[in-house]
Amino acid sequence: MAARSFLPTVLRCLLVFLITGALLRAADYPSLKSHVSSNTAQVGEAIRLIVEVSNVKSASPPAVVADGLEIRFRGESTQVNMTNGNFSRKQVYTYAVMAAKEGSYTIPAIEMEAEGQKLKTQPIAINIEGGSMPSPGNSDGGADASKSFFAEIHVDKKELYVGETIPIEFRLYIREPATGRLTNNPQLTGEGFSVQPFGHPSQRGVQLEGKQYGVAQFMSLITATKAGKLTLGPISVPLLVQTPERNSGIYDQFFGGNLGPAREIKLEAPAIEVEVKPLPQEGRPEGFSGAIGKFEFEAAGSPGKIQAGQPVEMKLWIRGQGNFDRIGVPDIQEPDHWQVYPPGDAFEASDRLGYGGSKVFTQNVIPKVQTTSMPSYVFSYFDPEQKKYATISSRIQPLVVVGVIAPVVEESGPSSSVEKQEEAKPVAPDILGISPLAGNVGTFGISMSYGKLFTLLFLPLPFVLAIVGWHFRKPNPEIARKKALREEIGVHMKAVRDAKEIGSVVDAAVHVLQCHISLLKGGMPSQIEDAQIIEVGVSKGDLEKKLKQLFARRSELLYMGAGSEGGILRTEREQLLELMSEFERSVSR
Repeated sequence: MAARSFLPTVLRCLLVFLITGALLRAADYPSLKSHVSSNTAQVGEAIRLIVEVSNVKSASPPAVVADGLEIRFRGESTQVNMTNGNFSRKQVYTYAVMAAKEGSYTIPAIEMEAEGQKLKTQPIAINIEGGSMPSPGNSDGGADASKSFFAEIHVDKKELYVGETIPIEFRLYIREPATGRLTNNPQLTGEGFSVQPFGHPSQRGVQLEGKQYGVAQFMSLITATKAGKLTLGPISVPLLVQTPERNSGIYDQFFGGNLGPAREIKLEAPAIEVEVKPLPQEGRPEGFSGAIGKFEFEAAGSPGKIQAGQPVEMKLWIRGQGNFDRIGVPDIQEPDHWQVYPPGDAFEASDRLGYGGSKVFTQNVIPKVQTTSMPSYVFSYFDPEQKKYATISSRIQPLVVVGVIAPVVEESGPSSSVEKQEEAKPVAPDILGISPLAGNVGTFGISMSYGKLFTLLFLPLPFVLAIVGWHFRKPNPEIARKKALREEIGVHMKAVRDAKEIGSVVDAAVHVLQCHISLLKGGMPSQIEDAQIIEVGVSKGDLEKKLKQLFARRSELLYMGAGSEGGILRTEREQLLELMSEFERSVSR
C-alpha cells in the first residue's frame, strides 16, 4: 500500500522538475522582438522603433528597410540580468522611422540568424497623417543653384519639455552631378536652447521627385531651457559649389564632367518652430533631479558578507536615452540606517552624440543598524512619451553582517544633563549627626604586606586597559560622518578653485554649502534645502543676498546642458571663493 502511494508522488515530483527545467531552458533561448513608440504620426515626425535581441553572445544592429519610409539607426544599449542564478543578456537597438507623405505603411518582419537559429519579428503597421514634406526649392540666389542645392533643419519631435535633450540634424542636399563643399561648420541660432557643436557629417544618397541627391547630415544635441513657442534656426552656411555648364551634354552631366568654375553661395536652412512645455508639478517625485528620457535602473552590491563596521560597495546603473548630464545619484532608502559616502560616477555612450548610453555610480555604504539586506535605491525621471513621471526601485539583496553594530549614541543637551542631576539628588543626608551614645572608641585594621597590597591594586589594570582599548576600537559613526563631510568639502573646494566650466564650479560651491549645513545640523548634504543655507545669511550683512544670487545662478545653469560648460571669469571665481570663506566663518561662530 505504501509503495502504491509513493510511486505517484515520485512521478509528480519528476514532472515538476522536467517542466521547471524546460521553462529555464526556454528562458535562455535566443529571441528577437520589436515594437514602436506609436502607431500613428504626422508627416516628418519620427516614430521610435525598438528591436530587442536576447540571449545572443554576439549581435549587430539588424538592417531595417521599408518602402516609403526613412529608417535610421539611433543607438544601442546592453542589459545584463540575473534571475535565480541564471544570467540573461539583451541588446536593445533604437531606430527613427519617418515618412515624407501621408498614408499607411508597414515595417516588415525583421530577420536575423543567431546561435544557429533563424529569428523573426512580426510586421508592424503604422499610419502617417498630414501633408507632405517640402520638395527642394530653397533659393540661394543663383538660377542653377536654386534647383541644385537646398538645406533643412530636422528634429524627431516638435513638442518637448524644459530640460529635455533631443537630437537635431542639419541636412545639406546637393543634386548630382553638382558638387559642394562647406567652408565653415553650420552654426545653429535660437533663443531658449543650449546647443552642442555639430560634428563631422555622414553622407548618403536619396532620390527626391525622380532626382538623385547627395545628402550631408550634421548631427548634434539640443536642450530646451525655457517654455513657450520657440524658433530653431535659421542656419546660414557658406557653400563652395560647382554646377554643370549650360552647354554640357547628358553624357557629361551623368558622369560629372564639364563642371563650371567654383563659386561661393550662401545657403540657408529655414527656421522651424517647436513648442516647449514646462514639466508638470503634479506627480513630481520628491527625489526628481531633472532626468528626462527613457531609462532603466538597477543596483547591485558586494560583498554579500561583511564584518560590522565594514563598507558595502554599491553600483547603480542607469541605462537608456536622454539628458544624462542631469542625472544625479539615486536616493538611498532609509538613509538613517546607513553611513553613506560620496559616490563616483562614469558614463559610457552608446552613440556618437552621447544621447544614449549607460551611467554608473559607485558608492560605499556602512550599515548603522543590524540588517539582513543591502540598501534599496530609488531613481525618478520624466518620460516625455508617456507624459508622466516614473519611479524605479532597485531590488533588495541579502546581506550578512558578522558581529554587533554599535548603536549611535545621541549627544545629550543641557536640558538632559540637568534632568540627570536632579535625578541624582540623594533622598537622605549623606552625613549623620554625632550620637551621644557612641560608647568606647576603638581601632581596626587589615594585616597585609605591601606586596599583596600592590598585587590587589594593580591586578584589574590589564582588564581596564583592555576595556578602554575595545571602546576606542569601536567605529564611531558620527565621527566618521563628520570626517567624510570634511573630506567632501575639500574635494568640492578644489573644484571651485580649479574647474574650468562654470556649471561645475557653481555645482561644487553649492555642495560645499550643503556639507557645512550637514556638519552643523546633521542629515545628508543632498537633502539640505536652499532655504536652510540662506537662513545662515539672514541679518549678516549682504551674505543673504550673495547666497540668493548663487542659487539664482545655479537655476540659470540647471537646464543649460552643454551650455553650462562655458568658461568662468577670474573675478567670478574669486567672488565664489570669498563667499565660501564668509559662509564658513558664519557657521563656525
